[in-house]
Amino acid sequence: MNLEMGKRLSEYRKNKNLSQEQLAQMLGVSRQAVSKWERAESSPDTDNLIMLSEIYGVTLDRLINGTIDRTADTGQPENNDKQNCAEKETADNRLQENKIDKANESTPVKGETGNLKVRSNKKSSGFIKKIEKFPYPVLCIVLYVIFGFYDILGGWGLAWILFFTIPLYYTFIEAVRKKDASEFVYPVLIVMIYLICGFGYSNWHPSWIVFLTIPIYYFIVDIIKSKD
Repeated sequence: MNLEMGKRLSEYRKNKNLSQEQLAQMLGVSRQAVSKWERAESSPDTDNLIMLSEIYGVTLDRLINGTIDRTADTGQPENNDKQNCAEKETADNRLQENKIDKANESTPVKGETGNLKVRSNKKSSGFIKKIEKFPYPVLCIVLYVIFGFYDILGGWGLAWILFFTIPLYYTFIEAVRKKDASEFVYPVLIVMIYLICGFGYSNWHPSWIVFLTIPIYYFIVDIIKSKD
């Protein structure tokens, strides 16, 4: 993709007052993917181009080859351009539908007739919402008290490490929702493992080596994102 198209994509997004994060959620992609499109480092696939044209209220030809369409933001069509006016009205309706579907973690697909349809992953999104509402911190407190009184897993002296699992729990859910492993607080997991090895087994050395896996983890995540 050339730089001019990347600039157009950025300009259309700004005309709609959308951030890269908001647009990424509407399309079901990562924010980094949107950023790469606008920097001309990669190109959106056909389905994403269709979605972009619907959201911005322009034709595919204008999106890929044309100039910046200021009418998509002002709502005023050019003279004698009834087709563009109709396209904008349709796109605004589709945009409202996309906002509703975004709450259900929708995935854009192309129907048999070529029109854009939306397939919602209601079951998976419903499950994620349920586990997110689960009072996990309360569970940790209850387990800490039980482990302390009954001297389980080191009792009071070691069971407090359970509280490290709270950010792990919620960031894991966020990583699954956004399909972005960088949302998961991997360093917290490493600290928890190190403390268990140190306090539980007096193995402070060489268990510190686990910290070397942190840059490796994010390096692998970056590779996966670049492929997207």
